Amino acid sequence: MLGLSTPASRYGCPICLAPCDDRLSLAPLRTPLQLETDIFLLLLGGSYTAATHSLVNMPLLKIPAERIVPLPLHIFLGLANLIILEVYPSIVGEETVRQRVAVVKGRSVGLILGASSVFDLTGPELTRWVKGQHDEILVQHADTMVPSRSRVRFVSGGEKVPPQSLPLTTPAARIRIMGSWLHQLHQLLLHRRAWTPADIDAIETLQCDIWKCWQCVTQRAVTPKVHMLLHTVAFARRFKVLGLLSEAQIEACHAPFNHAFNHTHRNSAQDDAERLRRSHVDVILCKLTG
Repeated sequence: MLGLSTPASRYGCPICLAPCDDRLSLAPLRTPLQLETDIFLLLLGGSYTAATHSLVNMPLLKIPAERIVPLPLHIFLGLANLIILEVYPSIVGEETVRQRVAVVKGRSVGLILGASSVFDLTGPELTRWVKGQHDEILVQHADTMVPSRSRVRFVSGGEKVPPQSLPLTTPAARIRIMGSWLHQLHQLLLHRRAWTPADIDAIETLQCDIWKCWQCVTQRAVTPKVHMLLHTVAFARRFKVLGLLSEAQIEACHAPFNHAFNHTHRNSAQDDAERLRRSHVDVILCKLTG
């Protein structure tokens, strides 16, 4: 719609101009003047996408940057799946995580976690993960991986010092922090009610915490969805709503659209444009009358 390249490109954010190698920066928003300049350079035929700020096609829509909804559902799904399916296995092992994933999916999963054997957890499955306290189960397992002698310190004379809180680098502490992030993201990003000042302060505190500790806790590079958390704060503060404008309603249209396209309107197979139009009309009418 906006003519931009993928989120992983040099300037993949549709809202601001943060570069991919510094996604934790406060970059200026995209502006109409900058867009016109990028379109001009694109029409000149330049192949260097950095010059056009990752604009690779003519935009179908021109939307003020501050009015672009930062896709709260995809932020939650992306971060949650990254943490559960990639980070947790690197801490407690694939077998332990596989058992927890099988519980929320309601079926056994493959031998190796990843896209080839386990599809990403869906929204309802992630809700079951959060409400089922599966992170705490992994914390208990990770706690057994820390040698007991590392938890009790002695001073001269044999006097024990009370156990101190575990550093961020311990397996249990890392999982506990990430589990807390998942619970807060689930609670804040997906609700449909109007945002209160307390809600906005909470999401801003969470965003700052994730930005500050992401690389230390997850030991992963900063992703585009981590960057987009900044824009969820700005959007919620400006419009006092987020989940109500979520892309969840559009996601729910995929199944009926695919059925209409692949079955109902197969008789229009020779005319793709008409087939798409009819399928869209079916879904829209169903939503308006349902």
